[in-house]
Amino acid sequence: MKKTNILKRSIFVVLLISIMMSMAGCYDTVVQQNSVGIEYSEGVMTGLKSPGRHRSNDMKLTLEIYDGNTNSATWTNSDIWTSDKQKIELAITVHYARNTQEESVKKMLRLYSTAAKDDFSLQALVLSKVPETVKNVTTTYKIDNMVGLGDDRSKNRETFKADIMEPLAVALELCGIDLIDLQIDNIQPSAEYETEMQQKSLLLLKQETLEQQKLLDEAQAKAQIDKNMNQIAVLQAQQELEKAQTDLEVEKARRENLIAAEKAKTLDLSPAAFELERLEKLAKIYGPADKWFFVQPGVDLNFIVNGEDGTIIPASE
Repeated sequence: MKKTNILKRSIFVVLLISIMMSMAGCYDTVVQQNSVGIEYSEGVMTGLKSPGRHRSNDMKLTLEIYDGNTNSATWTNSDIWTSDKQKIELAITVHYARNTQEESVKKMLRLYSTAAKDDFSLQALVLSKVPETVKNVTTTYKIDNMVGLGDDRSKNRETFKADIMEPLAVALELCGIDLIDLQIDNIQPSAEYETEMQQKSLLLLKQETLEQQKLLDEAQAKAQIDKNMNQIAVLQAQQELEKAQTDLEVEKARRENLIAAEKAKTLDLSPAAFELERLEKLAKIYGPADKWFFVQPGVDLNFIVNGEDGTIIPASE
């Protein structure tokens, strides 16, 4: 009976030792994307394993997962000052991840071993690097530039973000952490500044309204000038037409006077032409009746008057 109990105990001890040895060494592990596996041999790091499934039957080896997925943390501070002595509240969200390159992994394990394995400790480490970086940047910015109202286009909300990201990325890299992205969630000025901005906005709106009214008045004045110029052009055209008509009538009268003068000169120089003119006038006076007219003795009677239409025909007819 005693031999049986001793045998059972021996078997139990062997099984227990085997289980403990299996738990202490060898592995069959899947490493997820964005992470790496850290292989240890009796507690000493021997290398990294890329994403995928890894196996080992070596009792001395173990594999631990080193998480390289992206995490996020929000930092808020209501005691931030700008270069023009304006107090603001600032909220920033940082997106970060453990760097899975071997040198970075070794650095984090050596300097920040807790943050290398625990996400809450990692978040605390990241947020500890934000305040100094942010305050060094905000003291170089005026509040107007940060909220997009400044005249200096070289400083704005986007450059403010970039100026924070650059030194923060360097600070985190020294810890073995990658800065993935950063977003400015809120820039909240003081109530006094907001009141001042409202007054400036109203003044600006008034100035813009006056400028628009000025442009409208100028446009209306120009339209009136154009209308007046058109009216003047029409009047000038009418005057030129009337002058042309007057000139035409004057020219017509001048030519008629010349013709009359030439005709009078002909009548003075030619008795026959004078007699013809006299007979034409007599024909018009005595009307359409057929009559014969006799002229004074000594006049060349080569023509007679046809009383019907006043035309002159030769006497031979």
